[in-house]
Amino acid sequence: MAGFLILGATGSVGSHLARRLIENDCSVFIAARNADRLEPLASELDCPSGLVEASDPGSFMRCFEEAVGEFGEIA
Repeated sequence: MAGFLILGATGSVGSHLARRLIENDCSVFIAARNADRLEPLASELDCPSGLVEASDPGSFMRCFEEAVGEFGEIA
């Protein structure tokens, strides 16, 4: 089964979506730009995470590659 990559996961919509997916036994990789908010959320949800910065297009690709490395496929 493919995993889900959620960008902006520390915001209200992103964190709610991550929680819902995990409640439904989905594999989730969360990403955001603020490590201070991302790390506690990843710990709470027990899911992998990565930092992404909108001003650095390469960070999106690195994050995507990390998620693919975790799940093999992203939905």
